[in-house]
Amino acid sequence: MKAFLEKLKLIDHLTTDLTISKLHFVEQLSSVTDKGSTGAFSSPFDVFSSSKNEFRGEVTYEGFKIKKRKKLFDRNMNIAVATGSFTEQNGVLKIETEINGFNNFFIPFFIIMLLAFSMFLFSMSKAENDNNSFVFPFLILYAYLMFGIPYFMMRRSVKRLRYDLEREFYYLAKQ
Repeated sequence: MKAFLEKLKLIDHLTTDLTISKLHFVEQLSSVTDKGSTGAFSSPFDVFSSSKNEFRGEVTYEGFKIKKRKKLFDRNMNIAVATGSFTEQNGVLKIETEINGFNNFFIPFFIIMLLAFSMFLFSMSKAENDNNSFVFPFLILYAYLMFGIPYFMMRRSVKRLRYDLEREFYYLAKQ
């Protein structure tokens, strides 16, 4: 399943090497991360938080699991979750991060949509009128939108989180 999601670009890997101590970096990352859950529906009222921190999740000395914090009037869907680990060798901190944009919430959605479209196509094939040739292109377009929009939202969320993490890691190392 993981290899399939990587081919769809819903899982991405990021490796960053920084010249900073592990303890200092963990403290810096903790200072820009609010403690909390990274689930899909973890905090619906997160947008009303007065915190200026960019991320929400958990940071320990072994690794981290964070996601971008939702903000009021932010149009970007922050679905992706980054899970990473730290390794320090010869004064260089190596951060290995996996960014996962696929949420298990979408599995029932895709199954229900697939069943609904297959039932509609089956009922269209049993009907005996000529309106099927007119409805079929619109059904295909609708199916493309219903399956494509969540996919592209997840994929864009992975790209944005990767960009934000690269920027944030280098910024934290410079402080």
